[in-house]
Amino acid sequence: MAPFDHSGRLAVATVYALLFVLVVNCWISDKDSAARWARRKEGGADTLLRESLEERKLVEVSTKSGRSYVGFVVLLGVREANWTRDVLLLPMASGYRDAETRSLRLTTNYTRLPATLRNHEVAVMMSEITAIRRFDLEVYRNVTADERPLGPVRE
Repeated sequence: MAPFDHSGRLAVATVYALLFVLVVNCWISDKDSAARWARRKEGGADTLLRESLEERKLVEVSTKSGRSYVGFVVLLGVREANWTRDVLLLPMASGYRDAETRSLRLTTNYTRLPATLRNHEVAVMMSEITAIRRFDLEVYRNVTADERPLGPVRE
């Protein structure tokens, strides 16, 4: 059909390339590709927050005032492309980090509140956050001697 040699090979190569792209896109989910893109663009803190939001994982957010919240990210506010401005958390517990030892001391357990009082969120500005960590309840219980451990938290 084309007025030059090897036009058939060009057509077959184009079809193979299109099929290859379609097959590869079927193997890679949107969630995987979005996570890879977020890790490249956002950095560590935003990645932890996004994982908490998308995968319902607990995080600890420590603020400049010394307050720490353990909970799930409900919403990430965006100021500009790829930069998070504030975080909306559904806290499971809150407390503080000791000034000298930096150990976490949870003082308030929101999971034991009546259901009508449990659904409150806390908004924290990114400029006020000093640290964001993944939080594992079992690890916390094993490494602390807290007499008031958290109740059952479903992750």
